[in-house]
Amino acid sequence: MPPISVDWSEVVTMSVAFMAGIVVKGLLDLRLGTWIVRLFWWIPTRWLFRDSPPAISGQWENIWESGGSETYAAATDRHSHPVIWQFGRYIYAEFFSQGRKFGFFGRISADYIVGEWFDVNDKWGYFGAYQLRMVDSNRMEGMWIGHSKKSHGIRADKSVWTRINR
Repeated sequence: MPPISVDWSEVVTMSVAFMAGIVVKGLLDLRLGTWIVRLFWWIPTRWLFRDSPPAISGQWENIWESGGSETYAAATDRHSHPVIWQFGRYIYAEFFSQGRKFGFFGRISADYIVGEWFDVNDKWGYFGAYQLRMVDSNRMEGMWIGHSKKSHGIRADKSVWTRINR
Protein backbone atom coordinates (compact mmCIF):
# COMPACT_ATOMS: atom_id res chain seq x y z
CA MET A 1 0.00 0.00 0.00
CA PRO A 2 1.52 3.35 -1.08
CA PRO A 3 1.97 6.05 1.57
CA ILE A 4 -0.68 8.75 1.75
CA SER A 5 0.58 12.09 0.56
CA VAL A 6 -0.91 15.33 1.78
CA ASP A 7 -0.73 18.56 -0.20
CA TRP A 8 -0.34 20.96 2.71
CA SER A 9 -0.74 24.07 0.55
CA GLU A 10 -4.21 22.86 -0.46
CA VAL A 11 -5.10 22.05 3.15
CA VAL A 12 -4.02 25.54 4.25
CA THR A 13 -5.88 27.24 1.35
CA MET A 14 -9.11 25.39 2.10
CA SER A 15 -8.78 26.05 5.83
CA VAL A 16 -8.24 29.78 5.30
CA ALA A 17 -11.27 29.99 2.97
CA PHE A 18 -13.40 28.07 5.48
CA MET A 19 -12.30 30.30 8.38
CA ALA A 20 -12.87 33.46 6.29
CA GLY A 21 -16.43 32.28 5.63
CA ILE A 22 -17.05 31.67 9.33
CA VAL A 23 -15.61 35.08 10.29
CA VAL A 24 -17.63 36.95 7.65
CA LYS A 25 -20.84 35.11 8.56
CA GLY A 26 -20.25 35.85 12.25
CA LEU A 27 -19.66 39.54 11.57
CA LEU A 28 -22.79 39.74 9.43
CA ASP A 29 -24.82 38.18 12.22
CA LEU A 30 -23.32 40.56 14.80
CA ARG A 31 -24.97 43.55 13.13
CA LEU A 32 -21.76 44.70 11.48
CA GLY A 33 -23.30 43.58 8.24
CA THR A 34 -24.10 47.05 6.91
CA TRP A 35 -20.40 47.91 6.82
CA ILE A 36 -19.37 44.55 5.38
CA VAL A 37 -21.94 44.77 2.59
CA ARG A 38 -21.00 48.39 1.78
CA LEU A 39 -17.27 47.63 1.70
CA PHE A 40 -17.22 44.22 0.02
CA TRP A 41 -20.32 44.18 -2.23
CA TRP A 42 -18.10 43.91 -5.34
CA ILE A 43 -16.49 40.60 -4.26
CA PRO A 44 -18.12 37.48 -5.73
CA THR A 45 -19.23 35.25 -2.86
CA ARG A 46 -20.28 32.01 -4.55
CA TRP A 47 -16.93 30.44 -3.63
CA LEU A 48 -17.36 31.54 -0.02
CA PHE A 49 -21.01 30.80 0.77
CA ARG A 50 -21.68 28.16 -1.91
CA ASP A 51 -24.99 29.61 -3.00
CA SER A 52 -26.17 31.85 -5.78
CA PRO A 53 -28.91 34.28 -4.67
CA PRO A 54 -30.65 36.47 -7.23
CA ALA A 55 -28.63 39.56 -8.18
CA ILE A 56 -30.45 42.69 -7.04
CA SER A 57 -27.59 45.20 -6.80
CA GLY A 58 -28.20 48.49 -8.52
CA GLN A 59 -30.38 51.56 -8.33
CA TRP A 60 -34.05 51.18 -7.49
CA GLU A 61 -37.08 53.40 -7.13
CA ASN A 62 -38.79 52.94 -3.75
CA ILE A 63 -42.32 54.21 -3.18
CA TRP A 64 -43.87 53.53 0.20
CA GLU A 65 -47.18 54.41 1.75
CA SER A 66 -47.24 56.64 4.83
CA GLY A 67 -49.06 54.33 7.25
CA GLY A 68 -50.93 57.40 8.50
CA SER A 69 -47.79 59.36 9.40
CA GLU A 70 -48.30 63.10 9.25
CA THR A 71 -44.53 63.63 8.97
CA TYR A 72 -44.34 61.70 5.69
CA ALA A 73 -47.81 62.52 4.32
CA ALA A 74 -46.50 64.13 1.10
CA ALA A 75 -45.93 61.70 -1.77
CA THR A 76 -42.56 63.33 -2.54
CA ASP A 77 -41.33 62.41 0.96
CA ARG A 78 -42.15 58.73 0.32
CA HIS A 79 -40.39 58.43 -3.02
CA SER A 80 -36.68 57.66 -3.16
CA HIS A 81 -33.98 56.17 -5.37
CA PRO A 82 -31.82 53.92 -3.19
CA VAL A 83 -28.81 51.98 -4.42
CA ILE A 84 -28.74 48.36 -3.24
CA TRP A 85 -25.35 46.84 -2.44
CA GLN A 86 -25.34 43.05 -2.25
CA PHE A 87 -22.87 40.65 -0.62
CA GLY A 88 -24.10 37.10 -1.13
CA ARG A 89 -27.54 36.88 0.47
CA TYR A 90 -27.10 40.13 2.42
CA ILE A 91 -28.15 43.53 1.10
CA TYR A 92 -27.79 47.13 2.22
CA ALA A 93 -29.37 50.26 0.75
CA GLU A 94 -29.51 53.94 1.68
CA PHE A 95 -31.76 56.80 0.67
CA PHE A 96 -32.69 60.31 1.81
CA SER A 97 -36.10 61.64 2.79
CA GLN A 98 -36.70 65.06 4.32
CA GLY A 99 -32.94 65.49 4.74
CA ARG A 100 -32.61 62.29 6.80
CA LYS A 101 -30.53 59.32 5.70
CA PHE A 102 -32.23 55.95 6.04
CA GLY A 103 -30.66 52.51 5.75
CA PHE A 104 -32.08 49.12 4.83
CA PHE A 105 -30.23 45.97 5.86
CA GLY A 106 -31.57 42.54 5.08
CA ARG A 107 -31.11 38.98 3.98
CA ILE A 108 -32.46 37.23 0.89
CA SER A 109 -34.43 34.14 1.87
CA ALA A 110 -36.04 32.25 -1.04
CA ASP A 111 -37.86 34.97 -3.00
CA TYR A 112 -38.11 37.37 -0.04
CA ILE A 113 -35.88 40.00 1.51
CA VAL A 114 -36.37 40.30 5.24
CA GLY A 115 -34.63 42.91 7.34
CA GLU A 116 -34.63 46.17 9.20
CA TRP A 117 -34.73 49.83 8.27
CA PHE A 118 -33.43 52.71 10.36
CA ASP A 119 -32.36 56.33 10.52
CA VAL A 120 -28.61 56.06 9.88
CA ASN A 121 -27.71 59.09 12.03
CA ASP A 122 -30.18 58.61 14.89
CA LYS A 123 -30.48 55.08 16.26
CA TRP A 124 -33.39 56.17 18.46
CA GLY A 125 -35.18 57.93 15.57
CA TYR A 126 -37.27 56.14 12.99
CA PHE A 127 -36.70 52.38 12.73
CA GLY A 128 -38.49 49.13 12.08
CA ALA A 129 -38.63 45.98 9.99
CA TYR A 130 -39.61 45.16 6.43
CA GLN A 131 -40.34 42.23 4.15
CA LEU A 132 -40.22 42.43 0.37
CA ARG A 133 -41.23 39.72 -2.08
CA MET A 134 -39.18 39.62 -5.27
CA VAL A 135 -41.92 39.58 -7.92
CA ASP A 136 -39.31 39.37 -10.69
CA SER A 137 -35.78 40.70 -11.29
CA ASN A 138 -37.10 44.26 -11.65
CA ARG A 139 -39.83 44.56 -9.01
CA MET A 140 -40.25 43.92 -5.29
CA GLU A 141 -43.40 44.44 -3.21
CA GLY A 142 -43.93 44.21 0.49
CA MET A 143 -44.60 45.86 3.81
CA TRP A 144 -42.76 47.96 6.33
CA ILE A 145 -43.53 48.28 10.01
CA GLY A 146 -41.97 50.70 12.45
CA HIS A 147 -42.18 53.74 14.64
CA SER A 148 -40.39 56.89 15.68
CA LYS A 149 -39.31 58.37 18.97
CA LYS A 150 -41.71 61.24 18.28
CA SER A 151 -44.99 59.32 18.00
CA HIS A 152 -44.23 56.03 19.81
CA GLY A 153 -47.06 54.48 17.80
CA ILE A 154 -46.42 51.52 15.54
CA ARG A 155 -47.28 52.07 11.90
CA ALA A 156 -47.25 49.77 8.87
CA ASP A 157 -47.94 50.06 5.16
CA LYS A 158 -46.95 48.95 1.66
CA SER A 159 -43.63 49.43 -0.13
CA VAL A 160 -42.91 48.90 -3.83
CA TRP A 161 -39.41 48.79 -5.32
CA THR A 162 -38.80 49.03 -9.10
CA ARG A 163 -35.33 48.58 -10.63
CA ILE A 164 -33.95 51.62 -12.45
CA ASN A 165 -30.57 50.13 -13.49
CA ARG A 166 -28.04 47.50 -12.52
